[in-house]
Amino acid sequence: MSARPQKVWFIRVGGTAMGSVAAALAQSPDHVVRGSETDLYEPMASYLAASGVDVQREFNPDAMRAWGPDVVVVGNAVSRGNEELEAALDHGLALVSLPQAVAQWLIGEAASYVVSGTHGKTTTTCMLTHILQEAGREPGFMIGGIPGNFEVSCRPAAGENPIFVSEGDEYDSAYFDKRSKFIHYRPRVAIVNNIEFDHSDIFRDLEDVKRTFRHFVRLVPRGGRSSRRPGMPTWTMCCAPMPTRRWCGSGLKRATGKPGA
Repeated sequence: MSARPQKVWFIRVGGTAMGSVAAALAQSPDHVVRGSETDLYEPMASYLAASGVDVQREFNPDAMRAWGPDVVVVGNAVSRGNEELEAALDHGLALVSLPQAVAQWLIGEAASYVVSGTHGKTTTTCMLTHILQEAGREPGFMIGGIPGNFEVSCRPAAGENPIFVSEGDEYDSAYFDKRSKFIHYRPRVAIVNNIEFDHSDIFRDLEDVKRTFRHFVRLVPRGGRSSRRPGMPTWTMCCAPMPTRRWCGSGLKRATGKPGA
């Protein structure tokens, strides 16, 4: 007899990433998904409903506990004092951050392609996903918006030798995990568009931003690949010296308009 589906509760399921991942998990026979959100707006409200995610429009710890979740996913907008979070802590429920959920249930054993950088993550992730789809690879993906050629913003990988493409955010993971989200995604291919000072609420300065990108690219295995835009001095300062691995450049050569090497 097969094990019952895992019951997963999302606190603040109405966010773009939280809702997208919840909807993707709800399509799997391995999960039953519910969540709570006090500020649920369109189009996310309809998107979650169509995906079969039952959303409670208030934070109700009694209802959460009565449902009996196996795991509670805590969005990074959730902090101590949230009634459901406090109940989950009081009763010893298993907590995971959203990037932990992505790594465990969506990336899994797939080859992880992670697109990072201060700007251009969504566009580049869409382009890479489209290329892999047209090549017949049926990639899984997590994108910060719904691409024009897909009906969803997140789905698991399919087929043999699966690939999962993530939009890798350098923002922190949860109130209990201040590492950048992309640290959880175990990149086999790491793409860095650019690095600039951003998110002044969590990073002190540009050096602090560079530090987290340095940690990110150091996760790429020896057989993996890292890609960056040629001529980007911040990247050079960020990632040298690095362990031996294959590097490639991307972009346009200013003089000729030909693709970069």
